[in-house]
Amino acid sequence: AQLVPESLVYNHALRFLKESSHDSVYKSQFGANAFAKFIREGGNVPLYDNLSSTLANEWFKLSNGAPLLKVLDVGAGDGMALLPAISKFQSMSPSTRLEISVVEPSKAMLDTLLSQLQSQSVVGFNGSAQDFIKQAPTHMQWDIIMATFSMQSILPSERPAIFQWFKAHCKHLMIGEFDTSESLTASVKALVEHYEVGIAEYKDDDQVLVAQGFLIPVLLGVIGKADDPRKRTKWE
Repeated sequence: AQLVPESLVYNHALRFLKESSHDSVYKSQFGANAFAKFIREGGNVPLYDNLSSTLANEWFKLSNGAPLLKVLDVGAGDGMALLPAISKFQSMSPSTRLEISVVEPSKAMLDTLLSQLQSQSVVGFNGSAQDFIKQAPTHMQWDIIMATFSMQSILPSERPAIFQWFKAHCKHLMIGEFDTSESLTASVKALVEHYEVGIAEYKDDDQVLVAQGFLIPVLLGVIGKADDPRKRTKWE
């Protein structure tokens, strides 16, 4: 930070290392607030708009006019992608009843989501995908299981078992993820440059919230050499 005083990444990283309790971004209200702000500004707005529209269109095709569509959303967050998809689908297929199940490790985000789904047939589970799978009845089936920007948070070594479970419990699987170029992940320098652009999309108090509560802990988790790999938030 002293060598590059104009760097948003280095200055926010220094502040994070000095002041933060280093809790997981998904286990605190501060982290939940930071993530909510992050996905509702900048380039994330058209990204989520397009994702929600894609989800609704695919549900419509796959439901094919059925009276009931059962959807399990793994890593639903606070509903930024799911809620607009529900609204769009219901306008496209008003005769189809939606039965929604959501899995979300952040209690704060799950509570926010469920508060907006009170008029829907919905079941919420607070925990990881692995926790949910351990307790889910073996007979449970869904028409669609979907995971949007959430599988990257799971250890690569644990993904095959989760995908096998998905395959056994749904008719259709929908995965939404980032297309990360190899050049971006090839060096710390490229990652820092990428995060500089991201942090700069937010100003003043919003920038502090997003950087300290989400982007910097994610970045440090990606480039860090933690003895415990579970300290990483993302595996993209």
